[in-house]
Amino acid sequence: MKIFLRKTPLAYLLVSLLFFAACSGSEEEGAPEPQDPFLGAWIITEAEGDFVDDNVGTTYTFSEDGSLLIEKGIRRTTGTYVRNTATIEASLTGGFDLVYDYTLSNTQLTLDNQGNNQKFYLERP
Repeated sequence: MKIFLRKTPLAYLLVSLLFFAACSGSEEEGAPEPQDPFLGAWIITEAEGDFVDDNVGTTYTFSEDGSLLIEKGIRRTTGTYVRNTATIEASLTGGFDLVYDYTLSNTQLTLDNQGNNQKFYLERP
């Protein structure tokens, strides 16, 4: 009985050390960084202004490296973009440049073209 009583505090100490060692890792370790909700594919579900029927169904894909893909059916346009606090400046192949005012919520991206009367409402496909 005396041996048991002398070893019990040692057992508690060992269990405590193992517990703390298991919990000592950072919770952020190995966890993926939060992805920017802006990045990825968005599809125009509603449009205002000129060429409404041509624009609905068009997909805009914004990549982390600044590349932009705009496609609908067999039409594909590539380019680059720079996103600022309130605007997106896009340079498309063929020397075509666009500037959009934008707003972003969890489920919708709105693009308002500064160069004409087009306004697009986009959602995730």
